[in-house]
Amino acid sequence: YSQSLSRLFSDFLNGYTQAFNKWHYRKGRLFSETLNRKKIDNMQYLINPIHYIHLNPVHHGFCKHPGDWIYSSFNSLLSTKANKVEIQKVMELFNGIKNFEVQQNRAIEMKYFLELEF
Repeated sequence: YSQSLSRLFSDFLNGYTQAFNKWHYRKGRLFSETLNRKKIDNMQYLINPIHYIHLNPVHHGFCKHPGDWIYSSFNSLLSTKANKVEIQKVMELFNGIKNFEVQQNRAIEMKYFLELEF
């Protein structure tokens, strides 16, 4: 399963690069570094990328709070509207929606995103 997912992602990036190069009349690599995968083998390690993804736009100064970033799944996780995000599974990791919000806000206050690595 992981190899087929990896292959799909590789095919997606290659196709995107080819389309981008054709559109902009250019040649060569679009992504300079090879992507690395890391195995997530425990629940805490799964929580870190969730924090990282939501806090990354805050870290780079695009917004002050993850909820302000329109491209984030943060608001979808807090929404009661139907969407494609696996809300229930994520909230189980954080022991509920309130705890999720508290942890995200605490991470922002403590600038936890500067230490996050996964």
